[in-house]
Amino acid sequence: MAKKQLCVEDVVSSLQACKRERNVGAARAVQKQIRENGLESDRAIGNHLVPAFIECGSLLEAQNAFDKLLYPNVCSWTYLIQGYVHAGHFHHALHLFWEMMQQQQQQQHIHLLPNRFTILAVLKACTKLNCLVRGRQVHSEVVYHGLEDDEFIGNSLVDMYAKYGSLGEAHKVLDCLPVRDVI
Repeated sequence: MAKKQLCVEDVVSSLQACKRERNVGAARAVQKQIRENGLESDRAIGNHLVPAFIECGSLLEAQNAFDKLLYPNVCSWTYLIQGYVHAGHFHHALHLFWEMMQQQQQQQHIHLLPNRFTILAVLKACTKLNCLVRGRQVHSEVVYHGLEDDEFIGNSLVDMYAKYGSLGEAHKVLDCLPVRDVI
């Protein structure tokens, strides 16, 4: 009997279900099918496999899947960074962020611009590490990428600077926010 070839859309849909249900066993089964069909390097599949393993609580499997990606996208990077932050591996999360930024600079055709979720995870890592220098560097990236108007990022920057005791910097960020809320 001939082996049925997997359809990329079906695999992606299965991975989304694994992620939604946080079913690591099902994610492993889908990964096995992916491997057996030689689809590990497929962009769409690989970039859905990483988030599925992160949501299932398997950081190691997510990292292994990420390492096999030929073209990780910003979502894969962000999920992996968030996974490391959630696991308390703040230094590694920051390392991944700077690696992502370096790849963006080296390969301009790859769109790895950080988004709100990337920055929020990295700011949390900086805050947890009490690392003002890195926090300022991330703040520079926020400005460089035009994310300073995002209220969630702004609130996180204010929180970070306040926790460092840099109330002047916290106040400057607060003054620049287009919308100020209770947070």
